Amino acid sequence: MKNCSKASYSAFDTAIYYLTFKDRCEKELISKLKEKGYSDFEIDETVEKLVRYGYLNDERYALSYIKSHMNNKGKRRIAMELYGKGVDSDITNQLINEVSGDESEVVFHILERRYSKLDYADETQVRRMYAYFSRRGFRYEDIRQAVSKYRKNIEKI
Repeated sequence: MKNCSKASYSAFDTAIYYLTFKDRCEKELISKLKEKGYSDFEIDETVEKLVRYGYLNDERYALSYIKSHMNNKGKRRIAMELYGKGVDSDITNQLINEVSGDESEVVFHILERRYSKLDYADETQVRRMYAYFSRRGFRYEDIRQAVSKYRKNIEKI
């Protein structure tokens, strides 16, 4: 199906093909179908059918995405990425609040894995570490709290 022409497959068949690889949100699937040259009418019919059959569900997609990324990204980053994929912000925010826990715990576990040899006396290294967590969508307060807890733990040893 990789080099298929539009005429040989319906928009529905193409959509099903894409959905067999991974779950997608509506906007992402619509974009793929437009790339293949299907008409807006065909795409609308296909999306409606997929939603009706339960093959396309933005809420399920968002929940899966949040669960798979909450161990290495902050709530803000996950929300921003889902917004970019076209998932409704209200759905995203509701699911993030239901599913995710304390972000400082996530930061703490990443500190244990990634920054076990960090020299806290070196301001450049500490700044880079804070920037790393900030880019991943963690709040400054959560980062500070996790770093403080982590430093107390390593000082006990």
